[in-house]
Amino acid sequence: MDTVTFLKLTLRNPSVFLIIFGSCFISPNLFSRDENNPTPDQFSDVRRVKEPILLLAGDTVHVVATATPDSICAGASSQLLATVTGGTGPYTFSWTPVTGLDNPGIANPVASPTITTRYHVSVVDADSHTGIDSTLVRIIPTPDSPGTINGPSVVCDDSSADYSIQNVPGANSYSWTVPSGTQILSGQNTTEIVVRWGENDGNISVIAGNQCGNSNPSVLAVTITGLPPQPATILGPAQVCNSATVIYSVNPLVPEATSYFWTVPPDAAIVSGQSSDSIFVHWGANAGNIGVVAINSCGTSSPRNRAIGLETLPEPAGSITGNDTVCSNYEEYTYTVPVIPGATSYVWASPPGTTITSGSGTNTVVIKIDPAAISGPVTVEGNNTCGSGTPGFKNISVKICAGISEHGKETGIAVFPNPAEGVLNLTIANEGNKIKLQIMDAMGQIVYSESLYNIPVEYTHKIDVSGFSRGMYFLEMVSDTRLVIKKIILH
Repeated sequence: MDTVTFLKLTLRNPSVFLIIFGSCFISPNLFSRDENNPTPDQFSDVRRVKEPILLLAGDTVHVVATATPDSICAGASSQLLATVTGGTGPYTFSWTPVTGLDNPGIANPVASPTITTRYHVSVVDADSHTGIDSTLVRIIPTPDSPGTINGPSVVCDDSSADYSIQNVPGANSYSWTVPSGTQILSGQNTTEIVVRWGENDGNISVIAGNQCGNSNPSVLAVTITGLPPQPATILGPAQVCNSATVIYSVNPLVPEATSYFWTVPPDAAIVSGQSSDSIFVHWGANAGNIGVVAINSCGTSSPRNRAIGLETLPEPAGSITGNDTVCSNYEEYTYTVPVIPGATSYVWASPPGTTITSGSGTNTVVIKIDPAAISGPVTVEGNNTCGSGTPGFKNISVKICAGISEHGKETGIAVFPNPAEGVLNLTIANEGNKIKLQIMDAMGQIVYSESLYNIPVEYTHKIDVSGFSRGMYFLEMVSDTRLVIKKIILH
């Protein structure tokens, strides 16, 4: 403990103040009313003091300046007061700065500063002794805007979300507002709230406040979204082939959807595109439903389903009905196959030298037999998008038949006698260098065949028919330019 000893203190004024800072003990012998007559009994107890002790001579002016309240809002006032101790009155007061003071020359002016201000006071007593002090009047600012609101800007209707801000210096309250139909579940008047959203878009805002007012608001625009609507249409084939790969897609695209989920029958497989608006599907061996839902952050739409049928190859073609034997003189013949289950069209084929003149693609065709036609099969198979089925066929034999009309221009050709017996004469004029001759009986059997070469411009050829049976025959002559058939009678 430090000890301070006052050897002798002569006072002109009995009012004496001793200033000692810190904790100390005061000796009972510290004070005397008269140095020649000390009365220590008056201070019989040693006192421990912790407050400053002011020791002043009587001619010293001490002033203490205060402001009540010392912190005010802009536009409010504070009561200043200069409390004087010591010196000799009357006192003169002078406050500076004078801005915002109602009367700077009194002990207790009213201060109405616009900014935080320290006011100084000077006090002069009757003996021109001076005391000075100062006091600070602080202007309490309104809080700054809270800044960024943290939380989702896109939310689902009828969902909860958290929103928060940082603490605002100087704020002691927070006021949040939300759109109509939206409810603040908890946190009002704090920096974090829990909101239950309704169906309306709108702004969420917050202001910070204190005793002097409120800040400008911070605002976050929030968009409400819901479950995506049901996909409208699934595009793609209504019938698919076994083991075919086909494309299905959503049309139009679903608003607010961020992805899609597809389902297919158990034995089908999605090759690619799952989660997108179109998929490739490798189909199985069974019909079934294909389905799709739209997805976003709020959930899943109701599904759109479409029944898909299974299309297989057409069944094998049945028996073809029509002539087995045909005549090679431009005659036309009709051929029919029974309706083939699963077929959407029919594919026909006929031997060389024949022509399908009508009915292509149906189950009935008309085939024209040209003179140069050869024997062979007529075939037909059912067809659909999956391919062709097993064909049916019918073999036809091409003949030069009895009972048919003579054919071909006869200019330069003559046959005599007709009827004939023994020898048949054939006159030929300007027919070229090569001619093939055939004679057929009424059954279409060839009984005579010969080829002629280097034929003169005018030529008569004799044919021995003496060995032929009586009856009707057909003489066929084929040159480089034409075909001529003549009916002949042999006796």
